[in-house]
Amino acid sequence: MRSRIGRSVPHIYPAQPRGADKTGGISRPMIKEYTCETAELFVELETSSQGLTSEKAEKRLAEHGPNKLKEAPKPSLIRRFFEQLKDPMLIILIAAAVVSAVTSILQG
Repeated sequence: MRSRIGRSVPHIYPAQPRGADKTGGISRPMIKEYTCETAELFVELETSSQGLTSEKAEKRLAEHGPNKLKEAPKPSLIRRFFEQLKDPMLIILIAAAVVSAVTSILQG
């Protein structure tokens, strides 16, 4: 996001999602950040151009947890093996190997 004087302003996340309070109810209207002045956003998001203070950052981390997505479970080794068998080139190579083995057995 850019301010009026053209310098970059870091994207700042609110203490809680706009439009919902801790009980899930509506607490304030949702705003579109790109339509607001920088100063308005700092007030709305309770921060400044220097970012959050250590105390506020620790408080938000304790309230909302780390800013990390949950990792999807990794597929098992057997599942990965069978997923690789879906590759058409691999199927062609296996078929060619089977044909070659059968012809070599038949020829002696």
